[in-house]
Amino acid sequence: MFFRLFLMGGSFEFTIRVLPYANIGFVRNTTTIYRLSWCLLKILVVRWDTRVVKAKLEEVEISNFTQSDISDKYLSWLNNPLHMQYSAQRFLVHTFDSSLSYLQSFSNSSNHFFSIRVRDELVGTATFYVDDAYRVGSPGILISPEHVGKGFGKKAWELLVFDIPTQLGIRKVSAGTLDVNSAMIRLFESSNMEFEARLKSEGVFNETPTDVLLYRKFLN
Repeated sequence: MFFRLFLMGGSFEFTIRVLPYANIGFVRNTTTIYRLSWCLLKILVVRWDTRVVKAKLEEVEISNFTQSDISDKYLSWLNNPLHMQYSAQRFLVHTFDSSLSYLQSFSNSSNHFFSIRVRDELVGTATFYVDDAYRVGSPGILISPEHVGKGFGKKAWELLVFDIPTQLGIRKVSAGTLDVNSAMIRLFESSNMEFEARLKSEGVFNETPTDVLLYRKFLN
């Protein structure tokens, strides 16, 4: 019995061989065989969802964020109000437990949480949210305060809008930021993303309603 399982970015092909003694063992009829097949399908899907996603551009490498990446130094980035001034994370107090819960929220989902490393040193993080139905990916990026301005963010962003989406079978990358975040806008434009829309007063900055700018990039 031959099956093909189609998933975003590829497909699995596998065969279930019905043994000669199946009619006298625990496999007694076609219904049972299909139930066993479905169990195997679920196993394959779980293995696909937990695959490792990695990409590298020169010295900058993106890979899965792990629990060991949660450190006092990492938490200091998140709890730095000036560094997080354009992020919704600024409204939260971050602890080891809250960061671990956030990491675990990516389990068994199509979304990804990445570490950004340079020569094995953690210099930032990235998220990549996926809309499976429309094959649209939405990346986000955070570079540590001490590594801002060194070009690591630009290289990591290129991986997030080219390499990572290609691996995941994404057809469109969409990203947004407050219109006062000039550094992020430059990052969008440096990766040849196109301006898509302005959302009036969608965000808040310094307690003032602020527009959000959306940018896009089509991969095919």
